[in-house]
Amino acid sequence: MPKYIYNSIIFTLTSLVLVVLISLIFYKEFSLLHFINITFGFSSIFILFGLLTFITKKGFFDGITYSFRKLYKHTTRYQVIEDLDEMRMPSETINNIPFIFLITGVSLLFIMIIALLLY
Repeated sequence: MPKYIYNSIIFTLTSLVLVVLISLIFYKEFSLLHFINITFGFSSIFILFGLLTFITKKGFFDGITYSFRKLYKHTTRYQVIEDLDEMRMPSETINNIPFIFLITGVSLLFIMIIALLLY
């Protein structure tokens, strides 16, 4: 089993435990409606963060970063220019993180849909 699937399972189970704890702490009871609402929030956050890192990994922000570095080179007179060439692009700094968050978010969304059908 790939490591990112194992991590996704761990994140999903941890999130479900947190959903139950948040339901008990804030609502002082555990109901299916509270579980659905909190799970939807968690899955939305995971999916949005996963999509943002996926877009960054595919190189969308590399062009913007390159343009700002080029603009900065032409507007500055200091020795910082050498450091700009050595800096990595945003897509080079991300590994398999998007898949972990996307799988976790989709699995939480699937669990929420099942709970919604039971409701």
